[in-house]
Amino acid sequence: MATIIPQRGLVWEEGLLHYEPNWSEETDISTIRAICRRTLALPESECQVELYSEGGFNKLYKVISAQGTFMMRVALPVDPKHKTLSGIATMEFARRNSKCPVPRVVAYDASADNELGFEWILMEFIPGKPLYDVWWTIPWSTKEKLVKQLALYAAQLYAVRFDAIGSLFLGDSAPEDSTLVAQNEVTVISVSSKVQQSTSALFLGRTVDRHFFWHRNIHQEVHREPFNRISEWLLARLQLSEIETRRWMAEEEDDPDLKLGNKILHAIERLRLNLPMVFPNDQVSVCTVVVHSDLSAANILVDGEGNLKAVIDWEFSSAVPYWAAVRIPKFINDVDRADKPDEETYAHCERVEVTTLYWEHLRHYEETQLRKLWLAEMEQLEPAWIEAYKIEQTKAGFEAAVAHCESELSLNKVKTWLDVLERDGEPTHF
Repeated sequence: MATIIPQRGLVWEEGLLHYEPNWSEETDISTIRAICRRTLALPESECQVELYSEGGFNKLYKVISAQGTFMMRVALPVDPKHKTLSGIATMEFARRNSKCPVPRVVAYDASADNELGFEWILMEFIPGKPLYDVWWTIPWSTKEKLVKQLALYAAQLYAVRFDAIGSLFLGDSAPEDSTLVAQNEVTVISVSSKVQQSTSALFLGRTVDRHFFWHRNIHQEVHREPFNRISEWLLARLQLSEIETRRWMAEEEDDPDLKLGNKILHAIERLRLNLPMVFPNDQVSVCTVVVHSDLSAANILVDGEGNLKAVIDWEFSSAVPYWAAVRIPKFINDVDRADKPDEETYAHCERVEVTTLYWEHLRHYEETQLRKLWLAEMEQLEPAWIEAYKIEQTKAGFEAAVAHCESELSLNKVKTWLDVLERDGEPTHF
């Protein structure tokens, strides 16, 4: 059964592979300016606002004022209230439990029932460029330094354990519905950078995750509160996949599409049947840790020389089973390449010195070397991380199969992985 949740300003548009979120209403920059002036207690002449960038779920506005330079992030209501609140809490968690540089939140409104019509977060502006912008201009030693720094922060967060699966929230207690901030209320934490950001307690609440809110999934009545058992978490995700697959199959008349739907449903059922074999001791309390969900080159800010300035985009980073948190970061997790490419063996063009294939292969080679460095660092910094990485391949693979069972592109890979699981009992990484 579905419960329709208001999501003003959000429209889901069908893309080549799946639905994508988009804006059905424009944000008003004059309203943003008024909010910033009021929040920062500024006269009208002392506040300039300009669009800085746009992402899949947010628009970023640079705010220049006498109080300093800030960034306002205006959010699409993909998971109303919870996405904003959990993102703020996760940044605070990373700040408290690691040395990772994280933007400081100044104020926020976790309700869209305001003059702007959208949820927003006002945070400090950190000058920097995405790592991918400077990758080819910084020396190898700087890349190694970055990997070591980020491995240290990952190890620090991995050492903090929880006993449930869910997203972090700030508050003095853990209300069942994870409601922390009154509707229509702007929360100002601190404008001064000299004041500690927050002393509120952190707790686990409902899961804020792409799978749980994507397209129609946000409206489905499935278990979302903190999961005390791994099976509950995985079965809830499989339930959402089945609901969505059966929904679009009911609307389809094309035979090939119906065949695809039946293949997906068959994969879902196989995953359900094999879950007890992979997780035989599911009655034992789950051990979870918080991990950044998208440590890509876009979310690592550096200066022109490659020095780390901040790690951003902590939304959707939740507490997951310890074996699901032992991930190679996205910015160094591409194709394996053992040998460094020789530039002289690649064809040259009139307009470019070397073909793009050379740079692609060089990137693969560099990432392969940096992955080895990451694993070596984690083995030294947090032996439990590397132990889980080596031993818990089947559990991690099962979770990955659950995550990809709806994807037409990954369905054959899911089937092959399950074939090996049912035949041998111990497949490798997904």
